Amino acid sequence: MKPIEWPSGLVLESLAKRHDRKAFRSGETAVDGWLKTNALQNQQKNLSATKAITADGVRVVGYYTIGMTQVDFGDLPESFVRKLRKRLLPAAVLDWLGVDESWQKKGLGERLLGSALLDCRQGSRVFPFVAVILDAISDASRAFYRHFGFDEMPGHPYRLYLPTSQLEAMVEGG
Repeated sequence: MKPIEWPSGLVLESLAKRHDRKAFRSGETAVDGWLKTNALQNQQKNLSATKAITADGVRVVGYYTIGMTQVDFGDLPESFVRKLRKRLLPAAVLDWLGVDESWQKKGLGERLLGSALLDCRQGSRVFPFVAVILDAISDASRAFYRHFGFDEMPGHPYRLYLPTSQLEAMVEGG
């Protein structure tokens, strides 16, 4: 995976109090609500980490939230867990990803996903995990993630996963 190149004038940084979250509109109420009411508090409590991309250092035009979770051995495909211990398994979680409507259809979502996956890969060096897990909130978001190699968890068509081995291949493959 190549280093992420952000459009001119955009800066990616950890979410902070000074960032204007109230003006953010992605078209998805849950995505907007998370950023406005939960993202900063969860980050301050060390429950997750949110990175915001800003157009002017203040106004958030995109963001993602990542964290850690556990996934039950039985929730993953047999072919994936065949050689793993039968217990709860560590996983990274891509909790949220959103792009303001004014920046949609400009490749920002793909860049944010790439940055989130790079952060997950970097974290895996210290806290190993078996996969990156996410819950798609719509058919469109599910199709977006499937395009980038995420697969459905058995019996849960909107819960997707990307094995760490595939994450490694993506990052190493350039």
